[in-house]
Amino acid sequence: MKHAINWFQIPAVDFERAVKFYNTVLDVDMYKMPMGDSLMGFFPCDQGSVGGAVVFEEGCRPSAEGTMVFLNAGEDLGPALSRVEPAGEKLLLRKL
Repeated sequence: MKHAINWFQIPAVDFERAVKFYNTVLDVDMYKMPMGDSLMGFFPCDQGSVGGAVVFEEGCRPSAEGTMVFLNAGEDLGPALSRVEPAGEKLLLRKL
């Protein structure tokens, strides 16, 4: 097995806000697409690597009690963390 994880989904109640946030903080351009009754915003990834998406669908809601996903923001978190508040969110834990 190459990776224990091959796909992840981050639920969102405000799809456009979530996609804009991740695009801004991670400095990426997520591809958005409807899939059945869902909307998906795909994180860019290389062929054969772990992929994932922000998802909006009935019954799929964010939860503080769910799985934690740690996204790759590069070797230095400083630039990504500096974009959190301009993206309209609060930074709950500062870089040490």
